[in-house]
Amino acid sequence: MVTMDRYDFADLLLAARISREQLTDLCKIKPRTLKRWQDVHRYPAVVVALLKVMAADLSAHGWPGWKLQGGLLWAPGARCGYSPADVDWIPSAQWMIDGYERILRSHAAISDSARLDQAERQIAELRQLLE
Repeated sequence: MVTMDRYDFADLLLAARISREQLTDLCKIKPRTLKRWQDVHRYPAVVVALLKVMAADLSAHGWPGWKLQGGLLWAPGARCGYSPADVDWIPSAQWMIDGYERILRSHAAISDSARLDQAERQIAELRQLLE
């Protein structure tokens, strides 16, 4: 059982876009069972997890504060969400950063400071893009 404030549970129902009546039907419980849970502020963990999944709250999956909303992935406190196209390039960017780091290490053996500085700038720019 999960202890949860009545208002937090109501917010979770709202985020999951499900009414109390729909929840009782879905869980095959009587309305008085739901009322009893609300009276003692304790809900079965599986019901809370189900509602979080329905609400697209990714906290239940190890992503605290992240949400899926309107087809976008929202970071905690973010002002804009990320589309699938926005995150598709991340593996490529990481691959490029790894390549630049290999180049940097190979240039470290050579004391060509101009090439080292250029490689370091490129790595810094790519890391900044990932943030």
